[in-house]
Amino acid sequence: MRISFDWQNKNLQETKQKNMQEMGNVVQYGNNTARTAFYHPHTMLHISSDITNSFSYGEQGSFNPQAIQAVGAEDYIAVQRDMMTVMSNSMSVEDFQKMQEEGYNIYDCEPEEAVTILDKIKAVLAQSGTQIAGYNDNLSLDKMKEITGSTGYAQQIAKELQNADAPVTKENIKQVEEALQQALSLTPLGDGNIAYLLSQGMEPILSHLYKAGHSSVNMAHQAKNIGYVSNGYTSQGMDNGIARKTSVSVEDYQQMEKQIKQRIQSQGLEVNEKTLENGKWLVEKGIPLTGENLQLLQDIKEISYPLNPDTIIKQAANAIGEGKSAFDILVNKEEESIYKQAVDLVQRFQKLSMEAADYVGNHGLSQTLQNMEDYTVGTQAGLVNLQARKCLEEVRLKMTVEANLKLLQSGFSIDTAPMEELIQKLEEAEKQWAKSLFGENKGVGKGELFRQTLQQVAELPKLPLAVVGKIPTMENPTLDNISQEGKLLQNQYKMAQESYEALWTAPRADMGDHIQKAFRNVDAILQDMGLEITEANQRAIRIMGYNQITITEDNLQKIKEADRQVKKVMDNMKPGLTLQMIREGKNPLEMSLPQLEEYINQHQESFIQETEKYSKFLYKLEQNQDITEGERKAYIGVYRLFQQIEKTDGAAIGSLVAQGADLNFSNILSAIRSRKKSTDIRVDDSVGGLTKLQTNGLSISQQIEQGLAEIQKNLGGNLSEDMLGKKALEIDEMMADKETEQEYAQVKIQEIRTLLEENKNQGDYLKEYHQPITLDSMQSVGVLTGKRGSTFKQLRDLETKLQSEEEIQSSILEGAEKFLTVMDREEERPYAYEKMLQQAEEVLEQTLNNLNGEESYLDVKSMQQLYKQLHVTKGLAQEENYEIPVQMGEEITSINLRIIHNQEKIPQVKITFDTDKFGKVEARFQVTPNGLEGSVLTDYMDGKDILKNGEAVLSKAIQETLQESKTELKQLFFGVNEKLDINKLDSKSTDRIQGTNLLYKVAKEFIKYIKTL
Repeated sequence: MRISFDWQNKNLQETKQKNMQEMGNVVQYGNNTARTAFYHPHTMLHISSDITNSFSYGEQGSFNPQAIQAVGAEDYIAVQRDMMTVMSNSMSVEDFQKMQEEGYNIYDCEPEEAVTILDKIKAVLAQSGTQIAGYNDNLSLDKMKEITGSTGYAQQIAKELQNADAPVTKENIKQVEEALQQALSLTPLGDGNIAYLLSQGMEPILSHLYKAGHSSVNMAHQAKNIGYVSNGYTSQGMDNGIARKTSVSVEDYQQMEKQIKQRIQSQGLEVNEKTLENGKWLVEKGIPLTGENLQLLQDIKEISYPLNPDTIIKQAANAIGEGKSAFDILVNKEEESIYKQAVDLVQRFQKLSMEAADYVGNHGLSQTLQNMEDYTVGTQAGLVNLQARKCLEEVRLKMTVEANLKLLQSGFSIDTAPMEELIQKLEEAEKQWAKSLFGENKGVGKGELFRQTLQQVAELPKLPLAVVGKIPTMENPTLDNISQEGKLLQNQYKMAQESYEALWTAPRADMGDHIQKAFRNVDAILQDMGLEITEANQRAIRIMGYNQITITEDNLQKIKEADRQVKKVMDNMKPGLTLQMIREGKNPLEMSLPQLEEYINQHQESFIQETEKYSKFLYKLEQNQDITEGERKAYIGVYRLFQQIEKTDGAAIGSLVAQGADLNFSNILSAIRSRKKSTDIRVDDSVGGLTKLQTNGLSISQQIEQGLAEIQKNLGGNLSEDMLGKKALEIDEMMADKETEQEYAQVKIQEIRTLLEENKNQGDYLKEYHQPITLDSMQSVGVLTGKRGSTFKQLRDLETKLQSEEEIQSSILEGAEKFLTVMDREEERPYAYEKMLQQAEEVLEQTLNNLNGEESYLDVKSMQQLYKQLHVTKGLAQEENYEIPVQMGEEITSINLRIIHNQEKIPQVKITFDTDKFGKVEARFQVTPNGLEGSVLTDYMDGKDILKNGEAVLSKAIQETLQESKTELKQLFFGVNEKLDINKLDSKSTDRIQGTNLLYKVAKEFIKYIKTL
């Protein structure tokens, strides 16, 4: 009698495919379902691969996870929102600080970009071995004990969350505690429970074990003709799902043993007592005998109960730090975080020898990392295996920390994957990484440029200082050219076995002595030239000495300028700025130093950058309770002074040097005094925006003088410029204070969480109008739609004060009137609207210039939010969605006008606003084959009556507008809808419909009409 498994193929494959399809169709956020679909909350990575072997014992097959990519719009928005939420819950203070340090603006990143950047930051921190210290959210030990019920567990959970670079928040502590309790409730699984896990392809993670242990699913209907059957052996039914009550007889097992051994070997596994026993168990239960199932079964059997609480807490904390659920953890082993693994894998592959590749290639072993690491020096590797060496080299070239992260998050096993397959997966992961940053399917080239630029900028400080001497003679001093010259010099020093002074790293002690001896006459040279003995001049002399350049004042100035430009690039070419530059189509490696500096200056002086720096300074200042109001003004005055010097790139100082004036604080103040006036802004907490602006006319110098006068009164003694210098040093110390810096980062992270919670429904609006879904855009749309008119009301208040001081001549409302005048002229409409928004931005920029030291952190933050709201307004206008400021009597508000291109090819114009007099109003007009139809709805009767009173006037105005097009006004309806939602989205076509100018004309007449009311 011959016993065969072949008959199982068809039924097993159908059953398992059905089960896997059902699991794959449900996208479980935060759940790493590695064996069903390659999905991760951070990256939405989908990599086509043979996730598992075919569910038959015959042929190899694959499961395609691309099925979960086809999600609807609602699912897409939910996933985007959840990605941001998970990101905020897994972002630690250290993560946020590192993001800021590297120039990333998390508020202006789309979800996939944000989590990709966060992943990179966490990997960098893991690589550097950063020690996490301090608790987030100011949770006391008593509060944590209240959450966990145990002082010991509370401290342990907090510690492990910190070690995992995860924030210690109430939510995270509670999640770890719940995962721990669930784990401690588990008991050893029976055969039926284990069979359930295997039949579903479920890893032995906590959530799966809990589900299997409490599952009463009867899978008998799926088990027809599944299992071991031989002559004289009949099925006895199913126990707890799909387990057999019967067992394989000794005689039958002897017949099958050869086939089982062959199957185990074909899976690349060793035939031993364990694998034979597991193989027999799988056959007996009717579960496919695959390498995956053998490993799963062994992992499940090795789980030791009761589970170790320490392991559970550590694994749960790591999961949260990685953006996963605390319930999706392996319970029987401790693993390094995927960030540490991603870094270590690069190093492990780099350490492999070519002999290891020869060994596995010549001995018929699968060319995996594990097998090559098993090779030991001295083992006979055999002949050179070119194919194996080529694969290893290609993996090294393609492997990056970012690609490793994508693969690890997808559940792909890098250390056991054959290198041919790994190469393909690395390429796919690289494309995913590049797309998340550059939004293109073909963004790999930009991604490579991004890496090269960061690498060259990072290498600059280590290059010989002598390279600066080459720059003035370079035809095109680019980063690439400077880097090449620097490396040539490095090699020359190395070949000559000489040490060298690096461009911008602290020299070794012996090098410092050597430099001092070699250039002991530098100060004398400067004195002979009549120049100051400054560090910059000393460096310039040394650079000329290294390059044997004739020491003249002209050459010294050229070298100093080149040195200054290189330093500026090194200090400011952060990853965030580099990313933005490449997105704009620029190649940082091919831009000259002057071009790079110009780009840096433009972005350093942006409104967002300035307000962010100033609000951060004010926040830190407000945390210092030991200073008086007068001292506060002095601090702000000194800070603003140095900001102006930095902003003008030292222009004020340069003008004094040109005049031969002394470089003291009094003269510097005089040089910039006439440039600025000051204003004071107060925040109304009820609306969270700017509501009052008051000028007191204090200049920077007056702030400092008043503040120093109070300091003198408090401390006694004479005022001196040394005291001002001391204040400047104190400001530097305050800004660098680690504890306050952490507090500020903590405030910003909590701000992100609050923002997400308050604006979680704004994604639909942004997607409908093709706007990026970022924290800034979500918050801005929330204000524009939820607080109608507040943006322009605050701007108008600011503008009124500026006009009273004759600081600004233009008017936002005048700009809006001009837009309404040309609104129906297609070629003029966009320019008029942009001009109006520029006027609004000018108001904010001028207000920032006139701040007087009385403003608070919240004041400046509110100005920043107004600027962001204008930016979103500009983006919406490109989709024919206009926010138009208007004055109705004494009330400043805004009218929203949208052109809706619907699927029926009948465009509509929708006009909405919300005022005290009319309530919420929605007017719609559309041109049908029969003529123009219009409706005007309000949410209360009095508003409707007011609007309807002038119906005859409105009808006449519209009819006159329609005459030229020979269109009739068929209907104009006025009604009341107490539940009117003026922000409700209309389904619209992506195709623009022509002939909407008539609608703009009608809209213009309607807006004129309501203004007259």
